[in-house]
Amino acid sequence: MPPVPRPAGRTDPLGAPWPGLIPLRPLAVSEILTTAAAVVRAHAVVLCGLAFAGAVVSGGITLAVLSGFADRSAYFSADWLEKALTGEAGIPAVVLWPLLASAVFSLLVTTSISGLATVFATDGALARPSGAASVKSRLGGRWWILLAVGLLTSVAVFLGAILLVLPGLIAFAAFGLAVPVAAMEGAGPLASMRRAARLARGSMLRIFSVLVLAIFLSSLISTLVTSIASPSADLTGVAISLGIAALVSAITTPWTSAVIALLYIDTRIRREDLAKTLLRSVMQP
Repeated sequence: MPPVPRPAGRTDPLGAPWPGLIPLRPLAVSEILTTAAAVVRAHAVVLCGLAFAGAVVSGGITLAVLSGFADRSAYFSADWLEKALTGEAGIPAVVLWPLLASAVFSLLVTTSISGLATVFATDGALARPSGAASVKSRLGGRWWILLAVGLLTSVAVFLGAILLVLPGLIAFAAFGLAVPVAAMEGAGPLASMRRAARLARGSMLRIFSVLVLAIFLSSLISTLVTSIASPSADLTGVAISLGIAALVSAITTPWTSAVIALLYIDTRIRREDLAKTLLRSVMQP
């Protein structure tokens, strides 16, 4: 009987096949974080370029909306935040509208990057070339589904956080993998969210912890970099701050998206033995 062919690539110390970016076994958190960086490096032109362009446009939206207000003093002061937290006053319009307008656009860009990162991470795991053809095969005609999933997930987390903090945290973990599901499994918006919730069942703490860690590290880097500059409290200062934030976002947004993509793959390996399916795909001629 002829020997069973093995896929090309390395074999990790635990004996799992390692044909591409990841060994085909459950991943450690450190492996998810470092492999996400490898995904970003391999596709920096697309992922970082889109993230930077999106952040620049989002910043432009903020400036455009902010410039429409004659009195911008509340935007440059933290007094409103203290009053809002104590219930004395709501969020000033000069703060709310620029934030809301840029947040909606940023959500669309971030969701698109997450879909692309999922395709790139999956192709990388299979040691397959990933480019326009692969993206079109997976995401062609489905961009609106990705955007709907991103929007619905954000609304669910936001409403949960407003009603009570705990439901928001649960929604954050339950729907955290919904965009990769929509990108890779061909499901519609609501079906993707239900599927993500089923995947998270029994793994919610791990998913939540990895997502929070990735967001924390990205936020820490952003805070450290932006704190170096001390722009003036005017529109010029806002433009400088947004420009610095765009440069940071060009790295942190794709990396966080790649972490989510790899967390999706890891969760399916743990819960559904996806490693065998990936191995069969690798070995197909």
